[in-house]
Amino acid sequence: MREYRDIRVRGTRATIIIILLAVAFLISSRTTGSGWLTIMVSLLAATLVWAFVRPVWILARVNISIEAPADAMVGRSTDLSLAVTGPSSDLRASILDLDSEITWIASPQQGTLTVRPPARGVVPSLAVLIETASGLGLAWARRTVMVPLDRPMEVAPRPTTAVLPRSATTSGEGESAVGGRHNDGETVRAVREYRLGDPVRMIHWGVTARRGQLVVKELESPQSPSLIVSLDLRGPLGEDNASLAAGYVAAGLRSGLPVILHTYEPTGPHTAGVGSTLEAGRRLARAVPGALPPVLAPDRSSVVRLGPSSY
Repeated sequence: MREYRDIRVRGTRATIIIILLAVAFLISSRTTGSGWLTIMVSLLAATLVWAFVRPVWILARVNISIEAPADAMVGRSTDLSLAVTGPSSDLRASILDLDSEITWIASPQQGTLTVRPPARGVVPSLAVLIETASGLGLAWARRTVMVPLDRPMEVAPRPTTAVLPRSATTSGEGESAVGGRHNDGETVRAVREYRLGDPVRMIHWGVTARRGQLVVKELESPQSPSLIVSLDLRGPLGEDNASLAAGYVAAGLRSGLPVILHTYEPTGPHTAGVGSTLEAGRRLARAVPGALPPVLAPDRSSVVRLGPSSY
């Protein structure tokens, strides 16, 4: 539901000049008894009334709707579609709380407004400041309209360059863990005697030579290394850590690592994998300060903890 706030009006320098002229003419008319001066005072008074009443009348009848993208990023230009209906007039529009340019738009019409979100988070509605001087340009009327979005806009933090920890890029044996394989991708859990039908490639020739009988390998499924980014937004560096978390996620995904994001959302702690920077941006946009439980890290996983030193 749209919320329309009170309309405010302010005069211009030209308004002050006209008021001074009207006062001067009024004094002169009473002193000299001149009829034409009285007429001039009346015309100036009617002009001022029109200049102040018409902008207010226009803004009282203007309706605004906005189409915003579902995703945005801090500091990155984002275009909004702004539709204005109401009396025919020229309006000036801008978005409060967003780094917005001022756009002229004629009502009724649809235009584009460029914004640069200054902060991370979920934006369910936008405060639109509309202004007009329609009415000889002697007075400006302004009004703020809270416009709900059909879908909240999720503003992701701008990623900060991050270097993955060495444990995330190497395995426990010192070999590359990103795109590498240990023992050709095989981890031997145990050996047993050869049975009819066992593939020849599974024969463990070293143990066979020592025992003097055929034995085969029993393998474990190789576990891929993963990166866990745990973000605690509490503390004065919360937003800086959110940007750093975005950087770690991007670095992990570029390296081909499975990435798990551990954050606190309005519904509570949330731990889940992210498959793209877009998905990570949405998760980070929804993150709020809150106490996180310890994250359970599988074997060969690297954990990056961002937050207060007590965490």
